[in-house]
Amino acid sequence: MARVERTVRISSPLEKVWSFVNSTERFSQFMEGIKEFSASDRIAKVGTTGHMTLMVGDQELKIESKCTECVENVKLVFKVTEVHGAAGPKRMDIEWRLKPVETGTELTMIYDYELPYSIFGKILDKVKVSKDTEKTMDKTLQNLRNQIET
Repeated sequence: MARVERTVRISSPLEKVWSFVNSTERFSQFMEGIKEFSASDRIAKVGTTGHMTLMVGDQELKIESKCTECVENVKLVFKVTEVHGAAGPKRMDIEWRLKPVETGTELTMIYDYELPYSIFGKILDKVKVSKDTEKTMDKTLQNLRNQIET
């Protein structure tokens, strides 16, 4: 599986950052590329299911996911259970990790994913997908920081 990890420091207490990351109602407000998002619960917990429509370049993906790990103020993990769309990954996990620091909170976003097409998927990842994923994650983290710090 490929892994892309991005970290940002947010000048707000850990509990405030967690309240944004853990609120499924806010996902579409800060996650770059999401057109629609709905979830079985307003506050994510183990077992919460999510349904999103995501734009990846000019491709629209419909993604089903399930929260597999939720540790308050520490970690939130969603595992993608199904992807509809030509350009979708075979597997993907989205993880948020939070850590208190002197100036507020360090927030790390991690995408673990596997593309289809065996060797071609690995080449495609190196040439394009990982770079696009990094840009999307950077925008997501910037959106989140702007919303929390204002």
